[in-house]
Amino acid sequence: VLYAPTWEGWDDNPGNTSLLLAGENIVRRLITAAEPVRIIYKPHPFTGIRSARAKAVDARIRGMLGKAATERAAEPRWAKEAERTAAARSAAKAELVRIDARLAELAALGHSGGDDAEESRVSLADPAREAEVARLRAEWNDAYWRSFGWWEHRTVTGAQPKLYDCFNESDAMVSDISSVVSDFIASG
Repeated sequence: VLYAPTWEGWDDNPGNTSLLLAGENIVRRLITAAEPVRIIYKPHPFTGIRSARAKAVDARIRGMLGKAATERAAEPRWAKEAERTAAARSAAKAELVRIDARLAELAALGHSGGDDAEESRVSLADPAREAEVARLRAEWNDAYWRSFGWWEHRTVTGAQPKLYDCFNESDAMVSDISSVVSDFIASG
């Protein structure tokens, strides 16, 4: 289950985000669900930039998920699954390192010696490089999700994986009244 709350917004309207009034309860209920579910928590990137209270709730949710993940890892059912998939998860982590290194190489644009603005002016689009970057990003996304167990709770922050990638890894979503809901539905 993906929990993707929006941020607190520019004002103190409590209706902007579910984090303040319900976030911890949502996560607690998912953690203690009768049928175990994996929780993917992807807070809005602006969460906590304006409200110390929202930042604190976000931190507590991350802590709850970390603790729940540790407890789950100790359960025999999940420990056995972790042992069974250890080699594949390790290989996926190695793939991430390889892909990140190649993406860093490809990030060097234009000729060397100039600043970013100069390099962007004199650089020509390279369709082959762009195709390789797109392929590597897709490979990175696949390797990322394989680098940990399908049963493991996850907090996802930063630009990668993207929100749509989180949609594709989840069967259900809890969110706020925002475009995330229609995007989730549109993602299929």
